[in-house]
Amino acid sequence: MILASGGIDDIILCQDSRKVPPLLEKQQFGVVILDLSMPRISGEELLPELVELYPNTPVIIVTGANEVATAVACMQMGAFDYMVKPVERSRIVSSVRRAAWQSR
Repeated sequence: MILASGGIDDIILCQDSRKVPPLLEKQQFGVVILDLSMPRISGEELLPELVELYPNTPVIIVTGANEVATAVACMQMGAFDYMVKPVERSRIVSSVRRAAWQSR
């Protein structure tokens, strides 16, 4: 809802982290927003795979983990941005726009 209210309306939601790689195989995405705490495959496991297989698709981490070490590790693994929930509307919209522009 935050992204849509910010004018970003081409959004696909995926509740099962196992389905993210197959989605990316089928079509190109401008940005992936990834939560670190997901069932089955964690965001920390998925991030390096996405960065390696889809280097032109920026990955933004949005998580409840307010830990500097985790943020640094994610950025070192190739995350475009790291945000701690609750995320300010303007910050996430701005980050998604910058990431999408970069992926063009």
